Order: sequence, then C-alpha cells, then structure tokens
Amino acid sequence: MPFYTKLAHILISLIAIVYIAIEGQFIIAPIIFAFLFAFLLLPFVGFLENNLKFSRLLSSLTAIIVFVFVILSVLYFLGHQISGLAEDWPAFQQQLITVFDNLQNWIEKTFNIDTQDQVTYISDGALKVLGTGTSIIGLTLLSVSSFFIPFSFFCIVVFCSDLWLPFFRKSIATRYMMLLAR
Repeated sequence: MPFYTKLAHILISLIAIVYIAIEGQFIIAPIIFAFLFAFLLLPFVGFLENNLKFSRLLSSLTAIIVFVFVILSVLYFLGHQISGLAEDWPAFQQQLITVFDNLQNWIEKTFNIDTQDQVTYISDGALKVLGTGTSIIGLTLLSVSSFFIPFSFFCIVVFCSDLWLPFFRKSIATRYMMLLAR
C-alpha cells in the first residue's frame, strides 16, 4: 500500500477516535472510573470469597457497602471540618480584612496604584468569576446527578469480575506473546 494511502487511513482513524472520545466523554469517563474502582475493590472481594468463604454476590455487595461507607465517612469528615471552619469564621474574616488592608497599602506604596483603582480591578474580576460561576454550578449538579450511572456500572463490574478479568488477562498475555514472536 502506498504511503499516502496509509497516511490517509491513519489520519482518518485519528480524527474518528478523537471525535468519538469527545462525543462519548459522558459515557466513557464513568465507565473508566467504574473500572478503576472495581480494580481497587477486587482484592477485597477476593479476600472475602477465598478466606471468609462468602458467595460472589455477598462479597460484591459487602465490598460495595464498605466502599460507600468509606466515601460517606470522608464526606462526613470534610463536612465536620468545614463546620468547624464556620465556627471560627468571624476571627478568620477579621484576620483576612487586616491582611487585605495591609496588602492594599503595600500595593499603593510600591506600585502607585490608588486604592479605588484596586477595588475597581477586583470588582471587575469578581463579576467575571460570578458570570462563569453559574455554569460551574450547573456542571457540578450535572456531574452529581450523573453519579448513579457509573455507580450502577461499578456494581455490575465488581459482581461480574470473574467473567471479564480472565478475558483481560488472556488478551494482555496474548498481546505480549505476539510481540515476542516478532
């Protein structure tokens, strides 16, 4: 096959792969995360099956429940820390105001920028941030609401790992064996 034909095939394939990746990112990303978390829990599921003699279903459900409990514990800990910050917020706010005033005076002395001009720059920047903030909040809510798709796929992957794991092991071994045969 001539070079220009190979080049055309490669470029068309790359364009198609990039297009599929961009269009399918809302499907591909949750599947990848589900596989990552399933690989993370696979040793625990194996331990429950082999050492504690749980059934496949019971070990998968136990691993998923433990995983959810760990995630909720981390979220609870973060929420507790944030509530502790809320209690200390007035003192923290006063300290920030003092530091901000000192910084404004230093900028005024060092760079000869009037305090009013500094406030104008900050106001303009804050308005730009608030303008993009609504889209960020919308994307966050969309990602939180789409949590259930990867979680359900994650449960299926953990439960059916005895089916797909040997396939991956054999396909990787075959690939490396073919490379060694060349």
